[in-house]
Amino acid sequence: MKIAIVQEHVNVTRGGAETSTVEMARHLAALGLDVMVLSRGRSDQPTLRDNVTYQPIPDRGWTK
Repeated sequence: MKIAIVQEHVNVTRGGAETSTVEMARHLAALGLDVMVLSRGRSDQPTLRDNVTYQPIPDRGWTK
């Protein structure tokens, strides 16, 4: 099963929702699910950590 999680920021140093999102994604991946987290970022290159794909969506605008 494929799962996409959308979170505005994924910076665990901020705590709160960001940390919860990363923890939930890791647990779902540990169950064998294909997990991708989409969030704002400067690049469009995905990274893989703990069997979770983190796909940034480039933010090129002046505002949120």
